[in-house]
Amino acid sequence: MRDILNFRRKQTKVMHNQGLFYLIIISVFMSCSKHKSSIAILPDSICINIKADLMIIQEENRVLREDSTTLQHKIDSLFHHYNISESQIETSVQEYKKDLTRWKEFNSKILKRLEYLQQKELLNQHQ
Repeated sequence: MRDILNFRRKQTKVMHNQGLFYLIIISVFMSCSKHKSSIAILPDSICINIKADLMIIQEENRVLREDSTTLQHKIDSLFHHYNISESQIETSVQEYKKDLTRWKEFNSKILKRLEYLQQKELLNQHQ
């Protein structure tokens, strides 16, 4: 009888440990999935504005033959202005790339944004 009780205690302890093990595994997986989703995908309008601004900054850098330090400073200032990180914009762009239609629309909107900024600049120059 004593052996049966000891066996049951050990079995209960093992089951309890297995339960804790599975609980820990589930918690780890859930925390990992929460971590991945914690890098927020930027709203379309902000992502489009940032990508258009980045293109302008890069082109200005090329035309003005500025050094890479100046370019990086301008890019950092842009990210600071929008209060985002480089990883946020990269994550957002990767999300757009997953769907070809969405990716094409995204790039089309960037071009429209660049055209708008160009028109705005032209109007400001004539005033």
